[in-house]
Amino acid sequence: MAKKDIQYYVTCFKNLNRSKKAGQVAPHKVVLLLAVIELIEKGIL
Repeated sequence: MAKKDIQYYVTCFKNLNRSKKAGQVAPHKVVLLLAVIELIEKGIL
């Protein structure tokens, strides 16, 4: 698997489809992805 630069991942996070309710965007998907990335970095996953 080829390594991607940080700008690739920033773009991916900015373009995530997220739920909107009452004009506010839900943060759940971003929080979940950041938690998974942290677990991978720590070697837990």
